[in-house]
Amino acid sequence: MFKKSDNTYSIIVDIGNTDIVCALFEADSIVFKCRLKTDLTMDISTYHSLIIRKMADYDLSSVRHIGLGSVVPKMTSLLKEMFAIYFKAEVFEIDGLSELSLSYEIESRSASGADLVANALAAFKIYQKNCIVVDMGTSTTIQLVTQDAVYKGLIIAPGLKSAADSLIQKAARLEDIELKTPTKLLGQNTIESMLSGIVGGHIRMIESTVWKICKEYHEISPFKVVVTGGLAALIEPAMPHGYVYDPDHTLKGLHYALMELLEKR
Repeated sequence: MFKKSDNTYSIIVDIGNTDIVCALFEADSIVFKCRLKTDLTMDISTYHSLIIRKMADYDLSSVRHIGLGSVVPKMTSLLKEMFAIYFKAEVFEIDGLSELSLSYEIESRSASGADLVANALAAFKIYQKNCIVVDMGTSTTIQLVTQDAVYKGLIIAPGLKSAADSLIQKAARLEDIELKTPTKLLGQNTIESMLSGIVGGHIRMIESTVWKICKEYHEISPFKVVVTGGLAALIEPAMPHGYVYDPDHTLKGLHYALMELLEKR
């Protein structure tokens, strides 16, 4: 039986290089989310079947608007066509050129991915403070957003899993391991040592980069530090005091963007 709602639903879709995250919003709250693989070998009907199956408990005929953010152009086209065929809803694509309540100090807005735009907008809307947003996915991005909604700049580093895969592929005596929070700084065996270097090293990279940003931009400190992304749960237990872990930060930002675009129609 469908879960009916007095409000209409909206769907937010965050398309990354590895995963696609779909969230069903009722008003401003996430009522359901699911994760699919980013797979260009799958066709429109397959993706439609997957989404319908995942959200089978909800009456998707109540969906009126869809906000879509993507860093994979071919997947953007595929899902836009899928939503156009199977859903009676308006689709809004969100990217660096979307007219939102952000201003930019980066050189090219068009080069800014939807995830970064969403992260910046969510930081402004939720915290109303100067924020450093760390997003851990295929790459790890660290961006600075001011309390006045100015997107000041960005750091892009290899992602945690990307770095691990590269190390394992190039070192003949190292084998694949399950990534998790390390319990020791100095490992007593190969797995402990790898976890300290790969996961612990990534945590230390983030900490030192945040410290460097705070020092270089001291005139607008203090900063709220927000950590999000598909791999952020791996470091959440070891995050420094004061960091905020929000796995839904990007989804919230895409939803805020959708709401702003609807208001400006």
